[in-house]
Amino acid sequence: MSSIYFLVLTIFFRNSPWLVLLFYCMFMLPFEITIRDLAEEGMTCLLVTHEMGFARELADHMYFTDSGVIVEHGPPRKFFEAPEDPRTKEFLSQIL
Repeated sequence: MSSIYFLVLTIFFRNSPWLVLLFYCMFMLPFEITIRDLAEEGMTCLLVTHEMGFARELADHMYFTDSGVIVEHGPPRKFFEAPEDPRTKEFLSQIL
């Protein structure tokens, strides 16, 4: 990871935010550890990703969108084991 990335994170977390919003980030191990640590400390993290394994492990609630519309949401267990929306089922069948 670049030193600029670490500098930005350092400045950001120095201000003690109550919410972290992350969009489809490249998942490198140090970054995953950072998100996991933040969540375990109780910080609200809103993560937009296609990394379903990581999301399943970390999330307490999942949202699935299709063309910008939320078509399904719920706890990870229900989301992965009993999806209701056809588009969610199709997506999960392609990645799992």
